[in-house]
Amino acid sequence: MTLAFHQAQNGVLLIDEVENGLHHTALRKIWKNLFQISLHFNVQIFATTHSIECLNAARKLFSDSKEQESADQELENHLLFHRLNAKNGKISSTTYEARTFSFALEQGVEIR
Repeated sequence: MTLAFHQAQNGVLLIDEVENGLHHTALRKIWKNLFQISLHFNVQIFATTHSIECLNAARKLFSDSKEQESADQELENHLLFHRLNAKNGKISSTTYEARTFSFALEQGVEIR
């Protein structure tokens, strides 16, 4: 994945099933590295997952750094979650901003 950022510089990188082949204990470090590399190369990441552990790891990356006053602002600016919904043959998207995303995960709301 890291090599793909160089080619996607100043653009977009699509990562399907971002957690595939990774142990759940490594996910927070993976998200941290992806975030740092995306800032370095100015790349917007679109990552898919069905893993609740992967979603929690992304949320924890930001919420664990609350000692920084700007942590909430960082989260607001850099993390959005889009859930695709299929109904009657039509697909729609629900977008969760960082705070709503975190709250939903903390409350155990099924958002996958």
